[in-house]
Amino acid sequence: MRRLICLFSILVAGPAFGATSLLECSVHGQQTDVAGDEKKTLEPATVQVKIEYEPAYLNVEISGPGDYAVAESSTARDGKVVAKAIATDDSFILQTTVQLPAGNSETAILIDRQGGAIDVLRDTSTGQAVSETSYSGSCTNRTTGKF
Repeated sequence: MRRLICLFSILVAGPAFGATSLLECSVHGQQTDVAGDEKKTLEPATVQVKIEYEPAYLNVEISGPGDYAVAESSTARDGKVVAKAIATDDSFILQTTVQLPAGNSETAILIDRQGGAIDVLRDTSTGQAVSETSYSGSCTNRTTGKF
């Protein structure tokens, strides 16, 4: 019985059951008011990205100034639809739609693990207003120095 418990503990702690990646990305982006066709360039920034992934779960938290901050996961809940949640050796892809009181918010996050790049697109519609925030940049793994 002890061997069985010990073996189970080793398996649960193993990388096949999940992992966390910490990235630092230099990004630049823009915001667009689709109705008024106004574009605003976002100041270039450095963001911290925390990616948690398991076989049936993907969570991406992007910490950075103002409009660069995003937190999305593949956990479904009322008012939230997860269109894609993929973690492969090549990339992480997370695409969600969340119902807001007067509209919705769609977020797409693509992280290219081979090329060390990030692309984020967030569309928010509330009543008559529709805005789009997008940014991209290059990333490095904070623990190993490479992606």
